[in-house]
Amino acid sequence: MKEIDSHCIGKEQRKGAHLWEVRLDCQKSVPRVPTSQSNSLLEHPANSAGKFMTELIRNLKRFDHIDALITRVMGRVGPILLTYSIAVIFIWFGLLKVLGISPAQELVENTVYWFNDPADFVVILGFWEMAIGITMCIRPLIRISILLLFLQMPGTFLPLVLLPNVCFTELPVGLTMEGQYIVKNLVLISAALVIGGSVRNGFAARDHGLMD
Repeated sequence: MKEIDSHCIGKEQRKGAHLWEVRLDCQKSVPRVPTSQSNSLLEHPANSAGKFMTELIRNLKRFDHIDALITRVMGRVGPILLTYSIAVIFIWFGLLKVLGISPAQELVENTVYWFNDPADFVVILGFWEMAIGITMCIRPLIRISILLLFLQMPGTFLPLVLLPNVCFTELPVGLTMEGQYIVKNLVLISAALVIGGSVRNGFAARDHGLMD
């Protein structure tokens, strides 16, 4: 009887040891999660969304500062570049007409066929355009430049009416190279309006003590 009891006890002990070993193995196999990581896993989704929005707003503010800086630079440099660009165009195109090597020579001559000598008119137009460009470069004379420009512009559109076969491949939208050359003057008119609108900026700044 004692042998049977000792045998059962030994068996139970062996069984308990085996269970303990299995339990230790299970504990070893379970990965340990760092405390900070476990906290983040348990973090509420609303907190994560809040952090994301905060970071997004911070980035947007940073972008807004950069955008404001670029806008200020463009606002200061743009009108200056526009003014001298228009001046270069008129001086260059006018000089070509004075020298008699303008690609628009024939177009202008055919438009002013009623003039005694259309070639002379092209030269006069060239000097007119050069005067526009030169006065555009001198700030006190910009008003004169814009006046000369707007006196000239209506005449540049005359070929669209007098020479439609030259300016259009198909009325009313199909433009030839000459037609495109004329229609692009709309950009020059708009640019002149922008430049004219900035003429008094310097005076306004000086009146408010912003300029020396």
